[in-house]
Amino acid sequence: MSPARKWIRSVVVALPMLAGSVGIASAAPNWTVDLNSSSVTWNAPFSRDTSSSVSSSNSTSTYSGHGAGSPGAISAFCRVETNWLSGFSGGGGARTAGAARADDFVISGPPGSISATLHLRIVASFGLAGGFPGNGGHGAHVWANLNANGIGTFGDYYFNNFNSSGTGLFSGYSGPVIEVPVNLSGTFPVNSPFVIQLYIESTAGTYGNYASDPNPGFVMSVESVLLDSPSGQVMTLPDGYTVNSPSWNVVNNTWSPTVGIEPSTMAGTLDLRIVGPNPAAGDVSLACRLPAAGAAQIAIFDLSGRRIRTLINDWCEAGERSFVWDGRTDAGVRSPDGVFFARVMAGGRSVTRRIVRVR
Repeated sequence: MSPARKWIRSVVVALPMLAGSVGIASAAPNWTVDLNSSSVTWNAPFSRDTSSSVSSSNSTSTYSGHGAGSPGAISAFCRVETNWLSGFSGGGGARTAGAARADDFVISGPPGSISATLHLRIVASFGLAGGFPGNGGHGAHVWANLNANGIGTFGDYYFNNFNSSGTGLFSGYSGPVIEVPVNLSGTFPVNSPFVIQLYIESTAGTYGNYASDPNPGFVMSVESVLLDSPSGQVMTLPDGYTVNSPSWNVVNNTWSPTVGIEPSTMAGTLDLRIVGPNPAAGDVSLACRLPAAGAAQIAIFDLSGRRIRTLINDWCEAGERSFVWDGRTDAGVRSPDGVFFARVMAGGRSVTRRIVRVR
């Protein structure tokens, strides 16, 4: 078995134990960011990042990681770049994890308990280049474990040179970009606080040799979990009920994302702007600032949160970039009038802007 495959197997065994640790978090709310087994927990929105060498065999490998937590959202970014040494095979791996916990969610209404559904969304993207293609030598892996009032779900997803596969939440998904709506349905208390816990982990492993690919290889995995704001409501509740969470900016069943948590010392500031009129009757011009080179995605979503157009999904250099959305979907169909969302995702973070199209 290759070093890469041995490493990936060890991750699969360890992940359920790591995910289970979320349940013992003490402060409320709190966020944890773990950069390759260097973990820090804080009771306020924050981010961590690093770039360092990681252990590798017959090669030199560099890990770049960024994790962030803000009210209602967490993200984890992991990238490993490897330079092979002549004559031998080698590789290495690393991980980034993020967790969040809040215990002040309260459903208000007639007393008792009710059947309800909490809405979340997971977005993940992957990139890889180089490596030894003969045995799937590059592999990215994400793990998610989500829980609300004891109602839990989880999923695994792998992406390598050959294919992609998912279990649990990620069953049926494939390719380098996935977006997964998550609905946690069950019985919730009324007028009594309950706990929501989120955990994600992104890992990357490399394997290759100088003879088959003398160029450096890299693997990248980015994952985010957030309250599903495009759907308009944090929870589906019976008539006469609403939900609030002061610590996660949920007011009357509506989530307000935090803009601008503690800036990343490695990645700088990510930005997305609408250039020109909004509402717009024609093309919509967008300007994006990417603070660091890396994988980036810019996409358009409809009001239900469904991605309808991908403007870019590629490795990009740092700096300013301009894009135009002509109002059409990926299939070339013109979109109707209404509200849409433009979102850029890069370096484990995202920025969303609201677009209104009119005739």
